Amino acid sequence: MKNDGIIRMLVNQECMYNCFFCHKEGIERKCKEELTPEDISFLFWVFNKNFNKNSIRLSGGEPLLRKDIIEIVKELENVNAKIFMTTNAALLSEKIGICQYLEKINISIHSLKKEMYKDITNTNIDVDSILETIKLVRKKFPQLIITLDVTLLKDMNTTKDEIENYIKFGENNKICIKFIELFKSEELLYPVEKITNILNEKNYVKSSADIRKKVYLKNNNKVILSQCFCANNRDSIELGEECKNHNDLFITSDGKISVCRLDNYEIDILKEIKQRDEKRISKKDKRSL
Repeated sequence: MKNDGIIRMLVNQECMYNCFFCHKEGIERKCKEELTPEDISFLFWVFNKNFNKNSIRLSGGEPLLRKDIIEIVKELENVNAKIFMTTNAALLSEKIGICQYLEKINISIHSLKKEMYKDITNTNIDVDSILETIKLVRKKFPQLIITLDVTLLKDMNTTKDEIENYIKFGENNKICIKFIELFKSEELLYPVEKITNILNEKNYVKSSADIRKKVYLKNNNKVILSQCFCANNRDSIELGEECKNHNDLFITSDGKISVCRLDNYEIDILKEIKQRDEKRISKKDKRSL
């Protein structure tokens, strides 16, 4: 069973950004249907009861584009879910109230430089407006765990100055910074280990490490270096089994379990969700767990 108890629910596919490196969580097909808030809360209840999953991460696409996103989090709150969200934060200032239902929020922000941010996201959105929103969220919700997700792109957002600016922003605003190594791109690959020299210079100390990430701390400040499990284990003969144990459980917006982002194989549980068939969902889910 996956080790962290997290369900990753891709609530939609739509996004106002068009980041050129986005892998869309490996879902290349167009989802024809979206699970309702009631569907999502029922599915969480099944996983919680039968597989001890206690947390759910709402992702996409961009989850804040769902018009019923507040209803989704309220339904999940009713079944005692620990709710996390991954967002680009472009709509967060308009829907800031959603943060009261969240335990954690991850905000994707792949450059702190205005023009580079626009180039990466293929938008005209000003990164400064996103940063101001993040500061506002921190002020209004001091207990909320906020993490900035930074996908490292060689020669684009990996200068020492920019890495240090991310770390400084995190320290100034009590925010964790997670640097993520881009997988499946030799041209843009920037090994996440290169950042350790900067962390050492700034007196960060490695506090923990596993097969996917290393955590560095300095006082109450945290920096995470994250790498796709597959990147470390391309030659493993038990890669599929190990992947199950170290990656989140992905559920698509139309009710399919995506077993691996490098494989198109999916387990369809939409019918069982709509019929509220706990027993059959549990039986099918065992194949992915």
